[in-house]
Amino acid sequence: MEGRTRCRSGPAWLARARRRATPKRRWPRRCVWTVAPSSGGSKAATNPCPTCGPSWPNFSACHQTNLRTHLQTDPPPTLPAHPTLFPKARPPITEIEQRWEHLAKQTNAVIELTVQLLVDIDEAGNATLTGRHELFNHDPRPVSRLSRELWFEHTEGILRIRPLQEGKRRVAIARVHDTNNLAKFACSPSPAIQPGESAVVGYTCEGGRFISDHHWQQTAMRYTRQFSIRLRHRGARQLVSCVTLEEHPDGSQNSATEALDWEDSEGDVTLTLRRELLHPNQVITLRWEVDRGSA
Repeated sequence: MEGRTRCRSGPAWLARARRRATPKRRWPRRCVWTVAPSSGGSKAATNPCPTCGPSWPNFSACHQTNLRTHLQTDPPPTLPAHPTLFPKARPPITEIEQRWEHLAKQTNAVIELTVQLLVDIDEAGNATLTGRHELFNHDPRPVSRLSRELWFEHTEGILRIRPLQEGKRRVAIARVHDTNNLAKFACSPSPAIQPGESAVVGYTCEGGRFISDHHWQQTAMRYTRQFSIRLRHRGARQLVSCVTLEEHPDGSQNSATEALDWEDSEGDVTLTLRRELLHPNQVITLRWEVDRGSA
């Protein structure tokens, strides 16, 4: 019997040749995300693929990489976004606030949300200072020590500093260096401030005096969102002048007297200064002059 000669150029032959040359795609029965067994079970849990979703088959990027299964000992951790450093119940933040917040978060350090100082001066010039610092730990490590320092031109001797307790955290004061008018100390909160947590650290100081040159100078040690100082000078009767100067880290200065409010009531003079978005090493100086004959 004579053999048959097949046509190798016809359309049917070309179609068969293409099918033989094209590799077959073997779809898995189901694309799953395999999770390690829990402590109480013996079988691994399977969830729909996070890339594909519930729809299947869907030849997406994850199947091109691995057509069988996604093997993972633990599901990928979900990291929370950094919270904003501004209260939610306020108007939208401005471009300047956004730039300050960006710089503050880049430091990966402690950020002072609010700094409040209360200074009470009696008729003899003796002062009692109360400091309250609300902190946010943007450092990846816990914070258990915060350095502070206080300076008065005139004192009664060594400054007396005591911690203020607020909330569940306890605060201890560790003296670092003392002179006649300067005190360097550290506030140690317990328990430590964990990353992403906020805490309040407070203290009181006695022993400072305001006799001749009435001024207060505050240096921002960290990025500070809000700073305020309220000073009450008892028995001053009359305020002669008051001025506020702001010195920036680059050495430039500007007046901040527009942010200063004052009032007198029953012979006492009260000064209130509020500033925002301070940078490290930014210095604020408040000077005031009262009626010397009655102070």
